[in-house]
Amino acid sequence: IHIETKEQALFERVCVNSSNYIHTSEMFAKKMVQKGVLLENMEFFSVLSVAKIFSLKAKGIFCVSNHVG
Repeated sequence: IHIETKEQALFERVCVNSSNYIHTSEMFAKKMVQKGVLLENMEFFSVLSVAKIFSLKAKGIFCVSNHVG
């Protein structure tokens, strides 16, 4: 995330897989990480779907509270 302040940002930009399915395979998760996809989120998929229908730009800011591994 790019923040225009004098203070150093405590955030980093990561790729999120937003789909209507959360994977449970550890092997698949490792492959996703190798491709740079670090998170999965089902709820934001609906936001992106509606934005696409109306040709709107959409971005998400995620607060990760249950990160495992």
